[in-house]
Amino acid sequence: MELKISKAEAEQYSKALSSKILDIQYVEKQYISGKDILQITPIHQVNYFILRILFQKWNEDVQKIISSPYFDYSHPDVLKSFNQFTNLVSNHIKVQKSDFESILTQAIEESIYFILNPYQYFKKYIFTPEKQRITLQELVLLKKYIKHNSIFYDYFLEKIQAIKIDTFLTSDLFTLFQQIYFSKTDLLESPERVIAKFDELLKFDLITNDENEQPAKKITQASPTLPNTTSPAQIKLTLNQRIMFQKYLFANDEEQLNHALARIETTATYEAAMQIIKYYNWDMDNEITQEFCQLIESKIHRSDSN
Repeated sequence: MELKISKAEAEQYSKALSSKILDIQYVEKQYISGKDILQITPIHQVNYFILRILFQKWNEDVQKIISSPYFDYSHPDVLKSFNQFTNLVSNHIKVQKSDFESILTQAIEESIYFILNPYQYFKKYIFTPEKQRITLQELVLLKKYIKHNSIFYDYFLEKIQAIKIDTFLTSDLFTLFQQIYFSKTDLLESPERVIAKFDELLKFDLITNDENEQPAKKITQASPTLPNTTSPAQIKLTLNQRIMFQKYLFANDEEQLNHALARIETTATYEAAMQIIKYYNWDMDNEITQEFCQLIESKIHRSDSN
């Protein structure tokens, strides 16, 4: 199910939430730093899209400098020193409120599209008709800024890299993206948890029912929207299992463990759950991996009996 978004309301909501966040952030600060950005909202995708937008603006500034007709920026000595300079400056982000508001607003709006309707996001922001070509390097770079639907994007990127082409016609790549997207929607994450976080910050009611963008009933955590998840059974771990899985399967990263469990709980078949598990490249003969898979299998059976 593709969740349709009211463009006008998304813009209005993004501006209102941005203003609310900045009024809080700049009470005792004159500037926002890079460290502040990573914690500016409880929604990781918003925070990382802020960094992506800043990187784009930074890259545009750099291109203006090196295109100067008066200096030879291609000279090895100049190039080496300039790269050292740009790397140093890029690690010292410092943004005033008046300059940051439009960036935060854009990051919120892009995140809304990306989380609620990934297909619409890629069509609107990545595979734009105005851009005739897109490079593999751009797609690889985008990966570092994607925190939601990361499993799907990793799968898409893997398929693109296998083609072994550095530059694509945007229209051709978008056609390929469509084929991959609609055949792998089971890898997409439910937006419910993130919607709830948006709602905690500022009441969220942006979903529409049809192409005319008539407002739909607000989605909450109690009303799941993705297909095949009508009565998902939760994966219950004992304390010992949680410690063991976190340590041996997720490099002692509790957030990664919780993320994987949340994804698997939305699946309706064992095959779909295994697609998520394959992403981690575990040793399937390992006893701990097998115990984890057995829990998944029992979860699917409980879902079938509901």
